[in-house]
Amino acid sequence: MDCKVDNNNWSASRFTNRLSRMSSSAYTGKRLDISAIALDGTTLTLSVSDPSSGIQGDGIKPDTYHTNVFLNLPPDYQSGTPVKAAVGMYTMLVAQKIYTSSPNEGEGQIIVTSCDAARKTISGTFSFAADSMTDSEKVTITAGTFTNLSYSVAD
Repeated sequence: MDCKVDNNNWSASRFTNRLSRMSSSAYTGKRLDISAIALDGTTLTLSVSDPSSGIQGDGIKPDTYHTNVFLNLPPDYQSGTPVKAAVGMYTMLVAQKIYTSSPNEGEGQIIVTSCDAARKTISGTFSFAADSMTDSEKVTITAGTFTNLSYSVAD
């Protein structure tokens, strides 16, 4: 996994990736979490959720998942119905900074270009702007790619 954080190259050295099947009264579907750590200890986390995929199978649907929830709404959306979503986070532990994508603003997205459920691998691209959770600072994540990342499956 590689990207640019405020135009500086960033590369992951370790991963913890998991596909979760969720079934509750509020949400039924799958969520894929990609957690990548760079050698400097910074962490990039990408999460996509898709209620349309149900809980069957070991993969998630290749699609564009926007960080702006309003861009994910289908034309026939019914209020209160779960929709697909994306969240991006960038964490700098040493500086005690956590940046998260805004659900209401921007054009951020995580695009799943392929998912091989049999091999449990996923590929795609991503970009988003993220706001600090403690002050007014922002970071911009661009040119993100991930290729054939392995993931585990949990219920």
